[in-house]
Amino acid sequence: MTRTVTLPRISGTGTAPACSHLNLGLWNLFFIGEALLVSLEYLSFDVVYNAALLSLVLLPLKNAGLRRVRTLMALPPALALLYHESFLPPLSALSANAASLSDFSLTFILDFLQGAVNPLLVAGAVLLVVLYYILRDYLRFTPLTLGLIACMTLPPLTQTLLPALQAAPALSESALSATRGDPLAQSAPPTPENLERWYHTFTESEALRSTVFPETVKSPFDIILLNICSLSTDDLRVSALDSHPVLTRFDVNFKAFNSATSYSTPATLRLLKSACGQSTHSALYDPPGASCELFTRLQELGFSGLTFFDHPGTFGNYLASLNSLAGLTSPLESQSAYRPLYRSFDDEPIYDSQDVFKAYLDKRAAKDAPAATLTLMNLIALHDGNRSLNGRALDFRPRAEKLLDDIGAFMDALERTGRPTVLILVPEHGAALRGDRIQLSRLRDIPSPALTHVPARVSLINAGRTFKPLNVEENVSYFALSALLSRIMEHDFLSPGATLSLEELVSGLPLTEAVSENEGAIVLNYQGEPYLKLEGREWIRYPR
Repeated sequence: MTRTVTLPRISGTGTAPACSHLNLGLWNLFFIGEALLVSLEYLSFDVVYNAALLSLVLLPLKNAGLRRVRTLMALPPALALLYHESFLPPLSALSANAASLSDFSLTFILDFLQGAVNPLLVAGAVLLVVLYYILRDYLRFTPLTLGLIACMTLPPLTQTLLPALQAAPALSESALSATRGDPLAQSAPPTPENLERWYHTFTESEALRSTVFPETVKSPFDIILLNICSLSTDDLRVSALDSHPVLTRFDVNFKAFNSATSYSTPATLRLLKSACGQSTHSALYDPPGASCELFTRLQELGFSGLTFFDHPGTFGNYLASLNSLAGLTSPLESQSAYRPLYRSFDDEPIYDSQDVFKAYLDKRAAKDAPAATLTLMNLIALHDGNRSLNGRALDFRPRAEKLLDDIGAFMDALERTGRPTVLILVPEHGAALRGDRIQLSRLRDIPSPALTHVPARVSLINAGRTFKPLNVEENVSYFALSALLSRIMEHDFLSPGATLSLEELVSGLPLTEAVSENEGAIVLNYQGEPYLKLEGREWIRYPR
């Protein structure tokens, strides 16, 4: 004889607990879903706003009409709460960039929205709804939901109420350490208070650093700053280009170079202001100071400035910002002979990098060419949203492979000129080919390590001798590049009679802690872990 076991249904009749009139109904789905996303680190958790919303939707109302009105009233703040708890850019940033967003092509926007959908999260949401409707007659979801909210509330309250366990080091000692290039002490526990204190210690100590250049340059040579948009170490790994032959041709490989931002204009501003330590994001837009401007300092030593782009430089007032904020006074070289290769996300032409490199070589071969030059060469062929001239979408890998091949051919051409040249490859930031728990792929509002860890390289071309490639494993940033240029000048390193070894030249370059900033977002490395602070929020460990 077969026995059938039937789960008891929850009925509204009979003796009920005193709290049975408290029923969240479909709001259970909202809070349970939120709890799951918080546990998976897709969302942060705001105790105050959740308590306010919970109080609103939990308030017992007997009238069905009033309950419907309450639901309509609660939906906007519920959606606003989810946006607030997400790691998406604040609405203020979206409104501030509305003019730039209007320049994006419709194809680019639709393509981005399609890629933004996470199939796993969609499937999880559907499963949650199905399970809720299957089990709601057998389980009281409201007590379960309240228990989940209570469990999520305890950790934030504990962090708020407990004082910091240990203070961070005093500024005077840490600042002196930073000027020597030693890492700042990170012995204090990573509480929000200590992380904030350490960050301010870092920024204040960086303000004390400045590169000392020699008074004269003994032997003239050329410097090329090859500033490439959208190429991080992670992008190379994802696209299987991390072993491309050109990457092995450089003499100095910075294995832990931090671009300190994930946007183009601030990245190039930091490069052009590399004669000083790393500033805060907001300070990049302060009135210019000549002592920090690489072009200004080196032009005083006899270098002539040159500027080459593979794009017009108008989007976001990019070129104008470099002119007004970073001392880039050399005019953009003519692009009349360049062949358009792609169309950008805002429908501007992007020219073939081969033509840009040829224009530089022709400029240097002219009879009236200066003895020593400092060139900024900015290339954006890898930027997200670029497409073919007929509007077809383009994959990242073929574009990146072509650009790396072109750089290799450019290095060959530089060697044939016989001119001593320091070629510095320093990408602006990554392309965000893959996202993480808190930031979708192709978004760069949060300067995560995957975006700011870039493959910076230095090649010493026509130095009269060959070098065994040298890896620099320590954390460095732009300040190390200006220090390296100073050492090359001081020791006349590219002259035939130079005796200093490459190891001696690179040894002891100034270190810079891995701290990155965009407007409204800071990411720093502390005790081997990344931490994130968004505008108006506390420091948290960066979700992985």
